Amino acid sequence: VVAAGCRCGDDATIRWVGLVALAIAGVAVLRGLCRYGDAVVSHAVAYRILQKLLVRVYGHLQRMPHQFFAEQRTGYLATLAVSDVEAIEVFIAHAIAQAAQALLVPAAMIAVLLSIYPWLALVTLMPLPLVAWITSPSVRAS
Repeated sequence: VVAAGCRCGDDATIRWVGLVALAIAGVAVLRGLCRYGDAVVSHAVAYRILQKLLVRVYGHLQRMPHQFFAEQRTGYLATLAVSDVEAIEVFIAHAIAQAAQALLVPAAMIAVLLSIYPWLALVTLMPLPLVAWITSPSVRAS
């Protein structure tokens, strides 16, 4: 550090390190807020969809003839409908957001790589098709 002309007690260096530390803390807080917002929004959307789905399922069941209910256990039908809807809630509230992140984060990183040093990015990305082929289920099954 001394060879670069910077002393450890330099006010500019101390200020710069402080700003970097503050920026890191700010990013951590922002990340937490974004994760909380993601959870709130995804669950609100999931529950809204599930409410509409349950209304449609129960509406359909109400239109069924009495003979259908004579042949079925009504408690089983209600349990089946609720458990299936809960499985759909897990998919809507969690899996869709995770799938979007799994696509968007690598795409953003590739964009950053290409913007910083396109030639190195292309060299870095060249083995990806081979890795995708090697890890594909059809190759692993054989």
